[in-house]
Amino acid sequence: MHGFGRSVAIGIALTMATGALAIGGCGQDEIQEHTTTKTDFFSAPSAAPSGHASHAAIETPKWELPSGWTEHPGTGMRFATLHVDNATPPLELRVTPLALAAGDPLANINRWASQIGLPSYDASQLGSVMHELEVHGRKVLMINLTGPEADTGTPSQQILAAIVPGDENAWFFMIMGDNDKVRSLEQGFEGFMKTVQITTSGKPAPASAPTPPPTSAGGPSERMTWQLPQHWTLQPGTSNMRVATFAVTMGNDNAEVTITRFAGDVGGLLPNINRWRRQLGMAPVQSLQDQTIENIQVAATPSHFLDLAADPNLETSTRMYVVTVPRRDMTWFIKMTGPAGFLKTQRASYDAFVASVNFAGGTPGE
Repeated sequence: MHGFGRSVAIGIALTMATGALAIGGCGQDEIQEHTTTKTDFFSAPSAAPSGHASHAAIETPKWELPSGWTEHPGTGMRFATLHVDNATPPLELRVTPLALAAGDPLANINRWASQIGLPSYDASQLGSVMHELEVHGRKVLMINLTGPEADTGTPSQQILAAIVPGDENAWFFMIMGDNDKVRSLEQGFEGFMKTVQITTSGKPAPASAPTPPPTSAGGPSERMTWQLPQHWTLQPGTSNMRVATFAVTMGNDNAEVTITRFAGDVGGLLPNINRWRRQLGMAPVQSLQDQTIENIQVAATPSHFLDLAADPNLETSTRMYVVTVPRRDMTWFIKMTGPAGFLKTQRASYDAFVASVNFAGGTPGE
């Protein structure tokens, strides 16, 4: 369909497809907040809600498609799907944009390792599964993971992945499948990644004082308000589930804060704790008594605070601060993610932000 050397530029679908949020089949899992990431960061630059920055910048990748590969539209959080062989079903290369703070290599490698039966890695082991490429002025991280063979004799699984830092997002390119199929693509995948370019059109307009957009959640309309720390920056895009995203930057350090909300109790606190722990390469706990949980009040609502990190003393390991706020028939999550050392310095600003949270348009029990 496309010959190698033909440049392919993918257009962004400028539709707010919040209605397509695919929680069904996942048990209303809190981690499904990422399902809306594509529309969050690539929504049409129409009139911004009161107090929000109007972002006209649109970031897109382009590449040269190898002979025999075919290109297909993305769905949900995916920007695009490339079929890299003619098998049935075909082996896929998935292209997905996430916030820049999601590009931490160790956290992603450990997440992928757990998917294919590998133990967690520490920072000193990254060189065994990752190397860098300089591509069009950007440092691309190339990752190659091969899992163990199953006792049943089924093929081991292999992941080829690349993380490309853009100006607005971290771009993820990933192939996952049987080792005997993926292994033959190692050179072709690296050759493909050497053609990838990230371009940005348009410039964001100056931001006014940020105030949260109105949101609607089962019953009387309710919106969250807050006071933003000076070094936090509101990022473009909201959805029914992701209310807001903030970049937290000081010098060369950065983290991300997300505010999400979901119907009901999202499966309960324990399943969400174990999902977050698995994201960080931590073993699950059997009960809430096995996890340190701080009971706090957020806008006069009994809430929980968790501090999660596989190794909080290793500054480069990924850490999470999470506050869960149950209100009416919804659960709100205020999550800060970033390097453990940096998050430790940001605890005071995170606590101040949480303390400033309030809700307008109704109170619990109405």
